[in-house]
Amino acid sequence: MRADLPILLQRHKDWLEKGPGVARYRLTLNAKDDISGADLSGLDLRGACFNEANVSHVDFTGSDLTDVQMIGVTARWANFDGATLVGVKAQRGNFELADFTNALMIAIVLDDADCEGADFTDANLHRASLKNLNLKGAVLTGTYFSEDETPYIKGVKHARQLVQRGAELGL
Repeated sequence: MRADLPILLQRHKDWLEKGPGVARYRLTLNAKDDISGADLSGLDLRGACFNEANVSHVDFTGSDLTDVQMIGVTARWANFDGATLVGVKAQRGNFELADFTNALMIAIVLDDADCEGADFTDANLHRASLKNLNLKGAVLTGTYFSEDETPYIKGVKHARQLVQRGAELGL
């Protein structure tokens, strides 16, 4: 894990709070960065960049991840319970066995992502982009999807298949 993560988190907080003209640094991690197992619960991480980073087993419970970049991220077993993931870009991400219980995921982009075995209980994926999304073995009890996106989910030929798995479809 990155030893300087607390410093990076403080800089990101400053980036969110400071006004124009002040030196600001948003949290940016990439392929060489591994913060697996970190506790980032309850944090304001809006606008952060985790592209291709390893965030497996990271606790994001209740965090605000609005407009975060997570393209190609490895987030196996990550905990997003109650997190806000509005506008997140997470194409090609590996979210196997991740927990998205009660997550607000409006307009998230999960194209070509792997969510095998993930738990989406009571998550809201309204207006999500889900092209070629792998939901094999995923828990979808009470999950809300926009009906117009369901034809793109890998292995789902008809919206009724999601309903049979316990998902709710917006009409």
